[in-house]
Amino acid sequence: MKNNNWVFWFIGLGSILFMSFILWQNYLYATSLGKDYQGLFGDMFGASNALFTGLSFVGVIIAILLQRQELKLQRNELELTRNEMELTRDEFSTQNETMSIQRFENTFFQLISLHHSIISDLKHSTYKIKNGSRIYTYYEGRNVFTPIVEAIFNNISNDVNSYNIQYKNLYEGLGDKYIHYIRNIFQIVKIVDNHTFNKNEELNRNEKEKYISIVWNQLSDHEITLIFYHSCYEEEISDYKLLIEKYSLFRNIKDIFIYDEFKVLYSNKAYNKKAP
Repeated sequence: MKNNNWVFWFIGLGSILFMSFILWQNYLYATSLGKDYQGLFGDMFGASNALFTGLSFVGVIIAILLQRQELKLQRNELELTRNEMELTRDEFSTQNETMSIQRFENTFFQLISLHHSIISDLKHSTYKIKNGSRIYTYYEGRNVFTPIVEAIFNNISNDVNSYNIQYKNLYEGLGDKYIHYIRNIFQIVKIVDNHTFNKNEELNRNEKEKYISIVWNQLSDHEITLIFYHSCYEEEISDYKLLIEKYSLFRNIKDIFIYDEFKVLYSNKAYNKKAP
């Protein structure tokens, strides 16, 4: 028997055997008496009835104890089932989080791959007049950002008030040579910004910054300079500036590539994570 139930069964069986033995002894004794004494003995049999009543009370107590033990076992089983359900729910939640991160990373690294593909397809050319002829210099891939940044410095003054007009002329002159590149970068940053990695706000922020750093650390100084001037152009998407300031993406920008007067086009948060 489990959980000491054998004790109760032993008491119960013992009680039944004891009562049977008493009844049998009373019967044998009664049949051995004469008729004159059998009635008297029958009146005395009430003592046996009291004994049996007491034994019945013992049986009731045993039944209550058995029921109590059974209820305890049921509570333990319910508690175990509840713990298993909570564990299953936690495992399911963890599995969902893992799958969510896997889906995010698939998209994230596909966009990273597209980013490198866009760079490899970039082409640009410049020319100089020598002896009445044009001498062209051709650039491919990441090298195109060097002449583009040079063009910015050659065509834009440090006059902030006229910046939009100056940049518009430059932007239209270059066409769409780099706009797809910049849009893809910010598409990656937006995907990271919109994803929830953790319910804890600080941990969630740390995860976002980790993935954005993967993107931003691949950019050259000339690329970041191009993004600086392009993102503060009023006719471009304003979300760029918001993301730059939110994640302080210009905290390592080289001062030699930007006019001091243009720094005011972004809040201090763009240059310093701890800025108010």
